[in-house]
Amino acid sequence: RGIGGDILPGLIDRIDEILLTKPAMIFVMAGANDLELKFSVSKILSDYEKLIDLIRKGSPGTKLIVQSVLPTYNDQNRSNDDIQKINSGLLALSNEYDCTYIDLFSLFKNENNELDSAYSYDGLHLNGSGYLVWKKELERLGFFK
Repeated sequence: RGIGGDILPGLIDRIDEILLTKPAMIFVMAGANDLELKFSVSKILSDYEKLIDLIRKGSPGTKLIVQSVLPTYNDQNRSNDDIQKINSGLLALSNEYDCTYIDLFSLFKNENNELDSAYSYDGLHLNGSGYLVWKKELERLGFFK
């Protein structure tokens, strides 16, 4: 249900439609576009908490998987330091709301904590190799066979 360029407030606005179907699992990854729009780390984490709370209340039987924000490469608007702060906050929220947290940042970072260029065509979006790494990680964790 992802929409290119979407931000957390957009997800919050549309989540009720998704929850009506009582999905078995919801995977969430968001925040990079919010940083692009200059939302603060605290605003992003507050919006994430609203989203998680809505999912928990609207579909309590749904397994919620929160995925870390991926690193970027040489992106002036999306600081990897801010991304790591968001990811630390997401881990804490996941523990608080009994969600599964998946650290993808570590899989995709290079020695400088930037997105490894082998996995991206533009320093932000994954290429085919990147998606294969992501897929294998989800399989390794038992989400898909």
